Amino acid sequence: MTMKEIDWITIKDRIKPFEIIPSYIDLWTDLGIWYLHNEDFFSDWLKQKFSELKEIIRKFYDNDILKEENKEKSLNYSYIRKLVYGISKYQNIYDALFFANGWKGLIGLELAKTKLKLFYNKNKRFPTQREMDIISNKVIQKKKYWKKFGINSWNDLLKETFGQVNKTYNIHRGKKGLEKAKYCLLNFQKKQKRLPTARDKMMITYSNVVARGIWSEFGINTWNDLLIYTFKKINKSSNLYKGELGLNRAKIVLKNYYKKYKKKPTSEIKEVASILVAIKRNYWSKFGIKSWNDLLENVFGNVNVRKGIWTGEKGLERAKEKLKSFFIDNNALPTNKTKGFGGIVKAIQRGYWKQQNIHSWNEFIFFAFKKNK
Repeated sequence: MTMKEIDWITIKDRIKPFEIIPSYIDLWTDLGIWYLHNEDFFSDWLKQKFSELKEIIRKFYDNDILKEENKEKSLNYSYIRKLVYGISKYQNIYDALFFANGWKGLIGLELAKTKLKLFYNKNKRFPTQREMDIISNKVIQKKKYWKKFGINSWNDLLKETFGQVNKTYNIHRGKKGLEKAKYCLLNFQKKQKRLPTARDKMMITYSNVVARGIWSEFGINTWNDLLIYTFKKINKSSNLYKGELGLNRAKIVLKNYYKKYKKKPTSEIKEVASILVAIKRNYWSKFGIKSWNDLLENVFGNVNVRKGIWTGEKGLERAKEKLKSFFIDNNALPTNKTKGFGGIVKAIQRGYWKQQNIHSWNEFIFFAFKKNK
């Protein structure tokens, strides 16, 4: 017996109760499984598809439908079997069809439109993207299941379903929408005593509008464009530190700090926050600057005096002893994620033992045991 024959028997066993229990037989009538609750919300195309499937399922159930016949009608044999199982599981044609088909193709699109209509009937408003995140984010944007039907965005689906979109869709468009945004930004600056950022909670809507290119006709393609339009200036940005010119600007900032305070700045102080961001974004990696200490060495020729149990030769010896003790106790080498070794990992990342050519966890292991983990 082949696997397909075994699968066939399994499916027939699953629907066998319909032949035995009279109450189940009633479920197969037009008032049972095939009855469409809220029929007005189903499209004529979907109703026709249900009728076609009903005949196919009945043939399948009576064992009259053959694979050769399926091929002639371009029907997917495994799809029909899955649909039969879905019917036996959910006893509802809508849920069963979704179980077999999902959101793919025209059937999936029609099922989604029905879902939106039912939502509208219950809530008296159009659903938002967040309320149907799976459809809007996964199905439309990522999977692009309905691209060939002209559905490329959430509003495309709303238009296809209702003939219109949410009332808030157009409120930010055009000069009027831009001026309204400008008014809100000015109010924010007045209350908060600073320029708004794209990450401020009250500004996220306008940040999204900019990202969608709604105001590109006015030359506004970035958040800074909107700030210049509103305030004629922008927030201090780590973009100011891009490239060699930005590196030279950062050097001036550090030297001025040293001149003022008679000490080298640390990465934690507020005055150099944008410079630290520039380092993390690898703006100067081609100049060999990948960490804060790299920058200090480039500017001052040395780094801040490090305090801590892992600094210097003594710190390295202490780390080696800890490593060897772990090995003796556990008969195994620790990894960089082993509990209790976080301080050593950070010491390596901060370049405490660069002079010993220790730049990674494996190099530390090799140094301590003269072997690579």
